[in-house]
Amino acid sequence: MVKVYFSNTTEVPLEANVDPLMFHETMEVFRGRLSLDEKNIDNVIYIADKFKIKPLFSHCQSFITDKLSSSSVMHAIRLAEQYRMAEIKQALFDTISIDVFRSLAADQDYRQMGPELKAELLEKWGTFL
Repeated sequence: MVKVYFSNTTEVPLEANVDPLMFHETMEVFRGRLSLDEKNIDNVIYIADKFKIKPLFSHCQSFITDKLSSSSVMHAIRLAEQYRMAEIKQALFDTISIDVFRSLAADQDYRQMGPELKAELLEKWGTFL
């Protein structure tokens, strides 16, 4: 996919605000040489969204829904909100248990959420608290 745009060169020009190592890691995931995981999902989805790499973005959506949601639902919700995945976000809200809410104060991903998303999350589950 990316090769189509840069087939006559061995270098890809990057914008000043794109980390070359992050871009390289993303291309390794895109090529199937590196697995998408909880540690690299933020960087990979950022690049996939920024450069409009739809197949990679779809792969990230699937990862968020199928894998990340079971290991870190707050991380999954934060990414779903950040990258405009309303249906995925709502489905993730429905999976949250009261035990998850009890541990919010210690959850790094919850702390990184914006105030609007925190309010939406607490409003959704406020009756259980």
